[in-house]
Amino acid sequence: MGYQLSTFRVQELDCATEENLLRKTFGAFSEVSGLEFDLVARRVTVRHSSDSPSPIESAIRRVGMRPSLIVPIADSGESADVNSRRLPRSVIVTAVIGGVLALGSEGLVIGGSKERSASVIAMAVVSIALSGRDTLLKGWNALISRRLTMNVLMSVAAIGAAVIGQWPEAAVVTWLFGVAELIEALSLERSRTA
Repeated sequence: MGYQLSTFRVQELDCATEENLLRKTFGAFSEVSGLEFDLVARRVTVRHSSDSPSPIESAIRRVGMRPSLIVPIADSGESADVNSRRLPRSVIVTAVIGGVLALGSEGLVIGGSKERSASVIAMAVVSIALSGRDTLLKGWNALISRRLTMNVLMSVAAIGAAVIGQWPEAAVVTWLFGVAELIEALSLERSRTA
C-alpha cells in the first residue's frame, strides 16, 4: 500500500494542547500512519494512504481548526501555502464590526435602555456571533473531548452572562477575548517571520 505525505499549515496549532487534540483525532484513522508537528511554523505533516488530502483536511476542520494545504513548488526544494500566511482582512473587519456592536449594546444600556430590550439583545447576539464564533466552537470541541481549556471557560462566561440577562457584558467579554486572540496571532506571526 502506497503512502503519501500531506503538509498543512494550521492557524490554531500553537502548543502541545492542539498537537494532542490532532493526535487523538487521527488515532482513529486507519489511513494515517504517522504525524509530524512543527509548532513554530504551525505545520503538521500527515503520512496517509488516502487518495487525496481532503479527508485529512476535513478532520482538522471538524475539531475547529483552519488548515491550509502546503504544496511543493515544482522543481525546487521550497513549498508554498495554498492560502496566504497573513491574517485575512475579513478577520479584522469582523473583529471591528463585532466590537462596534458589543460597545454599542453597552452604550444603549448606559443611555437608558433595558439590558433585555430587543435592540440591546440583537446587537449583543450579532456581536457574539461575529466575535465569539471561533471561541464557542473551540470551547464546544474541547468540551466534547473532555478537555478544560480557556475557550471552554470563556464560552461558559459568555453563556452564563446571557442566561442571567447581561447581554452587553456577554458581548463585550467575547469580543475582548477575540481581540486578545487576534493580537496573539499577529504577534506570533511576526515572531515567526523574524
